Amino acid sequence: MTNLKELLEKEVQDLFSAETQFFDALPSLTASATHATLKSLLEEQSNQTKIRIERLRMVTSLLECNPAGLKKCKGMKSIVKETKKLADLYIDFQVKDAGLIGAMQRIIHYKIAGYGTGHKYAETLGLPEVTRVLIQSLDEEKQSDKVLSELAINEVNELAIK
Repeated sequence: MTNLKELLEKEVQDLFSAETQFFDALPSLTASATHATLKSLLEEQSNQTKIRIERLRMVTSLLECNPAGLKKCKGMKSIVKETKKLADLYIDFQVKDAGLIGAMQRIIHYKIAGYGTGHKYAETLGLPEVTRVLIQSLDEEKQSDKVLSELAINEVNELAIK
């Protein structure tokens, strides 16, 4: 890489890989959740993730780069792998739901970092449409994090106390 635009392209490709991996993992994560609100939030994440993937396709078109890039996002691969391990454990379902929320938040925080970085690169490069799209996804991720935190604090964590 020799300039900020190439760094932005790499960040967007990383996000595309991260979102795609997350989307692929969501059905099994949703199936392992038992709390009705958590299950609903995971189903909603699937729809939102599909939209963010399409936005990233649009961004890569604007940047004239391949959305898939050269490598699979290893950071998201590791987080998803750990999340799936948790989902597959035979543990108390209320404890699993609390753990799934924490795991989901790790995934979301990873994406928040990527969208936050990407939009600042785009802003610096004077790419208002790319900036707008990345901020839109960033705001959605922050809202998802907030909703998950509230669910954990107000319901799920208390249920997991034995």
